Amino acid sequence: MRKNKVIFFARQPNSRIAERVHGTVSGFSLIARLHLQLETLRDTDVIVDLTGVDRIDGHLTPCLQAVVNRAAINGNTIRLAKVASAIHSTFCKNRFVVEERIDRHNTVMPVTTFSVDGGKEFAVYAKKYLSRPEMPRMTISLREKLHEGIGELFENSAMHSRTKAPIIVGGQFYPTKNWISMSIVDIGQGIQRAVSAKLGINLTPQDAIGWAMEPFNTTKDGDVPGGLGSKILREFIEKNKGKITVVSNNGYWSQYGTNVTKRRLPMAFPGTAVVLEINSSDRQSYELKVSPDPYSIW
Repeated sequence: MRKNKVIFFARQPNSRIAERVHGTVSGFSLIARLHLQLETLRDTDVIVDLTGVDRIDGHLTPCLQAVVNRAAINGNTIRLAKVASAIHSTFCKNRFVVEERIDRHNTVMPVTTFSVDGGKEFAVYAKKYLSRPEMPRMTISLREKLHEGIGELFENSAMHSRTKAPIIVGGQFYPTKNWISMSIVDIGQGIQRAVSAKLGINLTPQDAIGWAMEPFNTTKDGDVPGGLGSKILREFIEKNKGKITVVSNNGYWSQYGTNVTKRRLPMAFPGTAVVLEINSSDRQSYELKVSPDPYSIW
């Protein structure tokens, strides 16, 4: 006989201060907390009560989908309850729930799953949804290199996650905030294990991410090239004053413009999430001045 369970997404569902899930340490901690609650359950019909939550960023829906997919591996089914209207609308437009709504303002990159060898399909998806008129102006060569770098993020998830579980992608354009945000999420082993195995030392999760994001550091072996990857993306984010965030297991690493933050999450995220956020108010024009080193990607 299957079991039934109700769990609360918010830490204090009856609090007067509603939870808001953004791509911050506190936001990812809430998502990790949901995963921790689900990870102990087996063959259970779970109701996730969203009482006390009034905002979840649309581009983080792939992270929630990763948690749901991980719970499904253990035979659990997930149903949402008491969802605020704004969140319900976001989930529908992002196709996180069965009921779909038309994205009349063309702001959504719908939650989509790709097989680990689906790099070509992902490239088509990324170019479709990132070829927006709001994107910063750049030469064709740099635009292609930027897409190549984003493709490398996908390939890293496929190669380093060490899982056959699908990779989950989605995003959102925020016109009032001037942000174009995209998430690539896997439910694999995490960066810490890959980096620690490469170096032969046990780094903290956040330090492992930091090592992986440094130019010329790679966990790839042999003659497998890494493309331009993190190097050109970080340089672009620095000039664009955008943001790139990597969350893996208990590690949180973020670059916002030139500022880098590393933190340890109190609870582990089930895999790795990479969130790329582009500042669409940036009116600079960019061109590719030098060719990036082909081994500067983890």
